[in-house]
Amino acid sequence: LMIKLDECADDLTKEDILRIAKRLDHPINSFYKFYMVSLSPYYMDLDMSKGASTLLNKMLKLVVNGHLVDRFANNKPIKTLKGLYESLGITKTTFHNSKTELEKLRLIKCYEEKDSYTVLFNPIYIRCGNMNEFTFFEFEKEIKEYNYLEWLYYRKCYNLSGALRLDK
Repeated sequence: LMIKLDECADDLTKEDILRIAKRLDHPINSFYKFYMVSLSPYYMDLDMSKGASTLLNKMLKLVVNGHLVDRFANNKPIKTLKGLYESLGITKTTFHNSKTELEKLRLIKCYEEKDSYTVLFNPIYIRCGNMNEFTFFEFEKEIKEYNYLEWLYYRKCYNLSGALRLDK
């Protein structure tokens, strides 16, 4: 299996990857933290402003399940950007500056659609729930660099082996 991993990793099955990971003592699904937020050691290596740190901490309080914020603490959906920063008690300017900084650091990714607003957290830095396809696609590069076997496993889970994915 180790030779297969080096020469043609795409031919490995999920079971093969799990066997290799167990043999090498590499965790698979290491991003799962019992639905509680846990900051990885890599988080401490990031240099960010006080405003960005404050915004991140306030958003983390809204995390309930998974790697995203799409609902307020009262379980109502976040529909607008304005609704989010007002509920967090942050001005529009502070929110935009801090959000931009957090996105450049690849800690978060924000998606605004016609009737919703979602904040996605990078599981390499912020461990909070099960991996899903959306999170994997957004932070695939970082996941691959962090743990190649885990990245390979999730590629198999989402049937991406040898696939071409086109972004908007």
